[in-house]
Amino acid sequence: MTDFPRPVWSKHPLFPYLLLMVWSGILFLASSGEQSLMAHDEGWYGMQARWMVLKGDGLTQWWWDAPIFDRMVGVHWLIAGAYQLFGVSDGVARLPSFVLGMGIVLLTFRLGCVLLPRTVAGLGAMILPLCPLFLSYGRMATQDIPLVFVEVLLVLALVLADRQRDHQWAFWGWGLVAGACVGLGFLIKSVMIFLPVMALLPFFWVHKHFFRNLGLYLGLILGFLLPGAWLWQSVQIYGGRVLTEMFGKLVMLGEKSYHGDGNIFYYFWNIPANGFPWAFFAVGGWLWWGLHGRRISLFRIKTPMGLVLGIYPLVLLMLLTLFSTRISYYSLQLYPWLALWAGFGLCELYRQWQRRWLWIRGMSGILAFLGLGLWGAAIGLGTGLIPAADAVQAYIPLGVIIGAGWLVLGITSVQNWRRAWVGAWLLTSWLGLVTAGFLGLIGNYSPDLKAELTQGPVAAILTNHPINFIVQEPVTGAEHQTWVLLSFYTPNLGTRLPLPLNSVPTGYAWVSPNIPAAEIQKFQAKTIATVEQWQLLRFP
Repeated sequence: MTDFPRPVWSKHPLFPYLLLMVWSGILFLASSGEQSLMAHDEGWYGMQARWMVLKGDGLTQWWWDAPIFDRMVGVHWLIAGAYQLFGVSDGVARLPSFVLGMGIVLLTFRLGCVLLPRTVAGLGAMILPLCPLFLSYGRMATQDIPLVFVEVLLVLALVLADRQRDHQWAFWGWGLVAGACVGLGFLIKSVMIFLPVMALLPFFWVHKHFFRNLGLYLGLILGFLLPGAWLWQSVQIYGGRVLTEMFGKLVMLGEKSYHGDGNIFYYFWNIPANGFPWAFFAVGGWLWWGLHGRRISLFRIKTPMGLVLGIYPLVLLMLLTLFSTRISYYSLQLYPWLALWAGFGLCELYRQWQRRWLWIRGMSGILAFLGLGLWGAAIGLGTGLIPAADAVQAYIPLGVIIGAGWLVLGITSVQNWRRAWVGAWLLTSWLGLVTAGFLGLIGNYSPDLKAELTQGPVAAILTNHPINFIVQEPVTGAEHQTWVLLSFYTPNLGTRLPLPLNSVPTGYAWVSPNIPAAEIQKFQAKTIATVEQWQLLRFP
């Protein structure tokens, strides 16, 4: 592995971090300028954080006039803080995930530098934002990226504490950081933080000196002060319903599968699909280490590298699989490790280029053939020889770029240009994802609804008049999603009017589609607009 050429930029201690910030920052920011939130869960978090600001109540998660306690409050605070600094918008709601997403890339590089050769760490950190699922959630206002940030910081702090166990204050200091991360993870996503803690038990079993780390215990106490104080204060105000809603949802999730029959192999196809093509490099790198690496002292199973990079992600994957609720974003916790192993696998292919050349050339040749197919499809779509809807036409530039990149892979493998071959893998994915971002194919989940609310006469009414909501519950499915987005994209919120309407409403109101028409018609309201079956009415 040492014969992989060390790039010039890696010789300066800070330049790799700057390069990674630019590399990942462009990926996260690439946008068509028209981005809209996903109703669940982005719109939900964004709206609850907005009510925290509007009501001046940072304690309670409101949904209109009802307090909700079905999840922890850490992400709401991050989004509300961003609103206070930059105003309310969907871009600002996503700002915490964007910042912490780049932070995960940098932490992954730092962790890789501690456990692996620097070049492997750099490749792994560059690969991480190229994983489509990680990139998507790095641009979403949800709990998941903040949770992964805390988890990677927890592992990094433990590894740094172990390396400095002979220096008591450094050992305690990094232990303090690790312990605090557990409490902060609980503040972000409740008991989900205990899965990585359980996956770290083999590390603690081998490194028993951590049980004498006073900083670790102090960090646990300090880390749980904030979520503990929030829960205590909430129970004092709202009673036992806080704990019932919070932990009752956990029981419900444990008994429910979101994917049909609860297929236990869900992550074994979902991660390769959402981490393509890097998941395959990662599996190859991990298998090579498992079959051959133990002969090298660096890769012994009881070293931090073996426990943290080799065993930890495997145990975490097992725990996620055993939990009956299997959702793609739960697997985000594995992606930093997947990226590092992918960097390791790519580096090994480079190092063993001559021995694996026939295999590499065969794989690259298949991709080159597929690249030609993408070019042919793009030409056919562009010239009209292949009829397709406008939604498919939007993918033509993406097909041209990926097709060109796969052709370059074939050419470089035949010409025996191994450095260019490695670069082609990275640049093809990077250019493809950046192009997808600028085309609006990433991060724009409700474009039609947002366009209706932010353009034309409807936008002027929403901006200049308070808009009430008349809603008959239960509202479920698509109707509830629309309710969430209408609430978020209505800049001048009024009140939720109670049903039945005993007096004549005034002004404007959004009306849910499940309210009987007769209930509204008796007030002689005028329909101004209809959005996803919700009506914007003006009352006399």
